[in-house]
Amino acid sequence: MKRCLVALLALGVAFTVSAQSGGEELFLPKKTKIVQGPIQLSRNVTGVLTAKVMLNGKPVKLMVDTGATHTTLDKNYLQKHFPNLRILPMKFSGETNIQAALSCAKVDSLKVGKSEFNDFYAIVIPMEHFVESLEGEEVAGILGMNVLAQKPFRFSVRDTRLAWFNETPENSRSIELPVAPAEGSRIFTLNAQLEGASTPFTIILDSGANNSILDANVWANAKSVSARTADVNVDKARDFKQGTDSRTLILGELKIPMNQPLLRSNQPALLGTDVMRNFDIIVDGAVHRVWALPHLDKAPAKR
Repeated sequence: MKRCLVALLALGVAFTVSAQSGGEELFLPKKTKIVQGPIQLSRNVTGVLTAKVMLNGKPVKLMVDTGATHTTLDKNYLQKHFPNLRILPMKFSGETNIQAALSCAKVDSLKVGKSEFNDFYAIVIPMEHFVESLEGEEVAGILGMNVLAQKPFRFSVRDTRLAWFNETPENSRSIELPVAPAEGSRIFTLNAQLEGASTPFTIILDSGANNSILDANVWANAKSVSARTADVNVDKARDFKQGTDSRTLILGELKIPMNQPLLRSNQPALLGTDVMRNFDIIVDGAVHRVWALPHLDKAPAKR
């Protein structure tokens, strides 16, 4: 049975934390120091990437997740390794895909490579299903876009690297991807289409998913399959469709061969690390733009 890691995590913007109330500003680092240069990541056996970071002065691992709006920490991990860290109750109004009571904790300092992000809150939830799905690698949680998108960054699944920049790096080979309007969102939802099809759809750029999953409504030739999925809520077998042929996914000027992908209905389509290994991405969160930088020395991978 195919095993899929789908760590998509989305939250709205209205919060109350203990005596404090506010919106996203509570979760944004108040002080950021960017040191340019590549940060070496590690590839988990599932295909997602993790970063060694210093969290409040202690070394931990976080999964790098472009599909997570917020940096999120595992409650069980914090209680074991950070027993003196206060976990605060949090009220939330808005939309979320998390099926658990939300808490948060103050991050005094988060150091990723030589770059530092200080004085912000991280979401805290039980993440045992997600942690178990990483098959033996102990991680403290997810490095989300509230930190990643503080400055322009380049992310390479193939080369297992992350780098921040003070300004968006220019490259003559980069292809700007068509971003769907999403007011207030840090994750990137792309306008997509299958070659030869007339129906457009959207797909989320999600490095927290090790398998891309497309919209079943746009892929005609498919069979029923079962796949075990793990996310921030649950780990269980789910029914999917799987394409029985090959099509080309079109993202603006970028064309990606897709061979027998997983399909589902009434859920967001995800562009995961299995496809993202064919190109680096350059993200500028301030202007909500993203570019793909295809690898010239490797043909697009097929599933």
